[in-house]
Amino acid sequence: MPFVISNVPMNTYRNICLVVAVVCAMTVSSAQDPDKLNISAASKQYHEYRQQNTYPKYQLPKIKEMIKKLTGPKGARLALNETQFESLSVQEKFTYCLYYGEDETQNCDAMLPIENENKKIFGFFPGAFRDEYTWSERQIKFFETNRPAVVKLVAKNIRSMGRVGANFKGLIVRENLSEVIPDLIAVYKSERKDHDILTVLIFLMKEGGYEPFIKSASHEKLFGENAMYPSFIDASKANQDLVMSRAMAFFKAKS
Repeated sequence: MPFVISNVPMNTYRNICLVVAVVCAMTVSSAQDPDKLNISAASKQYHEYRQQNTYPKYQLPKIKEMIKKLTGPKGARLALNETQFESLSVQEKFTYCLYYGEDETQNCDAMLPIENENKKIFGFFPGAFRDEYTWSERQIKFFETNRPAVVKLVAKNIRSMGRVGANFKGLIVRENLSEVIPDLIAVYKSERKDHDILTVLIFLMKEGGYEPFIKSASHEKLFGENAMYPSFIDASKANQDLVMSRAMAFFKAKS
């Protein structure tokens, strides 16, 4: 399922669950062979690009090796035990959590490619771990109790990588990390390719109740009563610049 569900602030959870139910029904009922749709190669490539995660490099080989050595019932989603988890530093826990979601998710069929997907700013973005897994309660608790460190690590990693994977997007929205708005904008401006970064900015403004956005035509088109799946606005340069300028104004108003 391409929507962020458990990775959103709790006060938006119920509304998104309703949207997810509708999308699941529509995905199943209207499934088509993507090869029969008028979808360009660039659009298909972007569809795959949107779902990719990016991983912190700090002690990543160590984390991978610890996960590789996990043992337990066949088919079960395994996780580090409490002693192992608590033995990790904050940076190592951050790498572990961004690399490995401890819980399985209940999802419907994967979202099909959308025509001209690479030319749209959507009102949703793919979930972390391709929506097969998500963060456990203890991983969420780690993010929440170490927020200042998490903010710094998110900003540092997305700047150094020049990418914001689906896992980072999910974390930013779930924990409402509006502090990294300038970093998101800097990464987006480098290529103006990953329009889901703009979607993250939109979610941060929406969650923050930023009135200039809430009262805008963009908000109405993406989230209004008549919004239809898949809701989007054109990824024109004018719309890109408008989202970024509003997000920066929102950031400055909060600072």
